[in-house]
Amino acid sequence: MNEIEKPIPPLRSEYREALEQYDAGDLFKEWSRQAKLAMDWVEHHSEAFFYRRMLERKKKLIKSDLIKAIKNDPFSYGINDGKTPAEVLKACYQSHPDYQQAEVELIQAQYEEMILEGAKWQIKERKDALENMVNMVLSGIYGRPKEPDILRDPSSWSPSSEEQRQATGQALIRRNKV
Repeated sequence: MNEIEKPIPPLRSEYREALEQYDAGDLFKEWSRQAKLAMDWVEHHSEAFFYRRMLERKKKLIKSDLIKAIKNDPFSYGINDGKTPAEVLKACYQSHPDYQQAEVELIQAQYEEMILEGAKWQIKERKDALENMVNMVLSGIYGRPKEPDILRDPSSWSPSSEEQRQATGQALIRRNKV
């Protein structure tokens, strides 16, 4: 059977570096860099998806080849009566080393694909966070702290609502719980 070329997955450290590194002093550059970063990780994910699909195909081919071989020569697979019911066929092909190897490779490929799916999602979250940071910079949140009005104009000071109630003689009305 033809071997399927396994894509070289990016190292998890590369993913973490790409996610954590940004230049807070140049948020606009970082925000614009997100499109390239997202595309890189979409490509990695697409390669992993393709590889997983090819391994699924390989596993099905191995299964069908084994079933055909078992039906053609059941005695060589330990079936002494010559009959091959579905349960016996399943037990035979699932215990075959080629099928088990294909199953392990498929599980590993699914794991890598899930990791890259999460990376792709996290890159989008990072872009959204950078976009929010840019919006905060533009709105002046990261600028010079603003003085509250109360510190600028003492006449704007007003007593608390409790002080107002006491001054006007209004009692606090409490409702009984039923």
